[in-house]
Amino acid sequence: MKRLCASIAGLALLAAAPPAVEASRLADLLVGAERQAANPRQTRQLAATLAALEASGIAPAEGEPDPFPVWRARLPQESIRPPMRGRTLGAAFRRGVINPGEKLEFRQGFLAGQPAEVAVATAGTGRFVLEVVEDGGRMICRSRSAVRRASCRWVPDFSGASIVRLSNGDRAATDYVLVLR
Repeated sequence: MKRLCASIAGLALLAAAPPAVEASRLADLLVGAERQAANPRQTRQLAATLAALEASGIAPAEGEPDPFPVWRARLPQESIRPPMRGRTLGAAFRRGVINPGEKLEFRQGFLAGQPAEVAVATAGTGRFVLEVVEDGGRMICRSRSAVRRASCRWVPDFSGASIVRLSNGDRAATDYVLVLR
């Protein structure tokens, strides 16, 4: 019964997010899972958060380490359920640390006519600037972080790669989670 409750609670967490901020909500859930996994008294919350993340179909971006097995290992055996598999081009995430003044760039393909979203979140006090630029150099979106997160949402006119840029305007290194959807 605990497994069912965690699954329902996880889906409720995911459903609570309006579609316009889903990637931001996923980023918040990933940051929350990291924090909950570090606290042995938050296994119930961690189970619900993992259920929401697995229901979304999100997975680490290619080449990124997968934190889900580590997080699942922190749960009591009865609350573990097999991961749900998402679409091939479904949501993905990257985790890392960005130093003060550092700028990171990622190439990401997006499909024409399909809503696209990129979001970044941190549990710290990071001040991020998130930019999405078409392969030809046209700026699609520029967002500054507010309340530890920033996001961009658009519908691409053409299928192709875009450049996602993330910069840290803070004076300290900050952990981040970047969600691509």
